[in-house]
Amino acid sequence: MTRGFAIKKGRFQREMKKRGIPDSAALARQIGMNKTTAWRVLNQESKAGPDFVDNVLEAWGMEFHDLFTSAKPDSRRTKVAA
Repeated sequence: MTRGFAIKKGRFQREMKKRGIPDSAALARQIGMNKTTAWRVLNQESKAGPDFVDNVLEAWGMEFHDLFTSAKPDSRRTKVAA
């Protein structure tokens, strides 16, 4: 089961540009998160956790549905040796 929330990448990037945030490090500083976490979420290496979501929504004054969606489960299947 996948945990976390997927970002709406296009909308998220437009909001960053609108707010003058050039990269994940600047985003991390603005929302008070670790820059590695911000990089992983922006590059879809990991899903956004509740702290990331809460910090972004508070900093930007937006609602969940504007920037995030519930993450879909991974479609990867574990191969079972026969």
